Amino acid sequence: LQALRKHERDGRILSLETSMSGSLAQPAQEGSSLDTYHKRLIGALINNELDKADLLLGEVLALYSMDQLVLDVIGPALADLGEEWSTGRITVATEHLASAFLRQRLIVWQTAGPSTHPIRPVVLACAPDEWHEISLLMLGVLLRRRRWPVAYLGQAVPLPDLAKFVRDIRPPVVITVAMTEKPARELHNLGKWLPEAVKTGRPVVAYGGRAFNTKPELKEKMIGTFLGETLLEGADAIERMLRETTALTV
Repeated sequence: LQALRKHERDGRILSLETSMSGSLAQPAQEGSSLDTYHKRLIGALINNELDKADLLLGEVLALYSMDQLVLDVIGPALADLGEEWSTGRITVATEHLASAFLRQRLIVWQTAGPSTHPIRPVVLACAPDEWHEISLLMLGVLLRRRRWPVAYLGQAVPLPDLAKFVRDIRPPVVITVAMTEKPARELHNLGKWLPEAVKTGRPVVAYGGRAFNTKPELKEKMIGTFLGETLLEGADAIERMLRETTALTV
């Protein structure tokens, strides 16, 4: 917890000083690699030891960047939790508790840190009827640590409501995510609700999610740009879009 507070005070959580292409910070002791932390985090969450899990997250932040925590510890931990639940090795209650714990931390990290770039926020929304939001939250954290402002709309956003919100706040970029096929097909109708994006290319529209990775044919009727198959590819693509759209040079 102290490490996390120090990161927030120093602005390191959202700083641009450490990139994913940079070298890893050296572990303070043997057994403190990212893979080891991932396994220790899973152990704590499976045993419902949230205080222990919180301390582990603080330890990781004392040694590594926020990107590394999100991509190399939390991401694999969430995948493992899903596997443990699907095979019956943990209960629904334990899976829900662990997911809620990680979701709460991601929400905090998405809003914490130094001031953002002076532009309108990028909109992040799950497709209609899409309730799997953790990947979108993780993407929001990756963008926020790069100092991009985020308007996070979360789960199952109806397209009429999304379109009205976009017209109200006039974001430079709108991101939608679908993890399953039915919500992805709902996104095929986005152009009907945002005809200006189709006609003028503004706002810039992009999309991603597991549904488009596993069924590439779903991309054929989408408007906008596919973000790529990984969170890091997506964050990098959005950053390029934001710099091109806003002419921001810092």
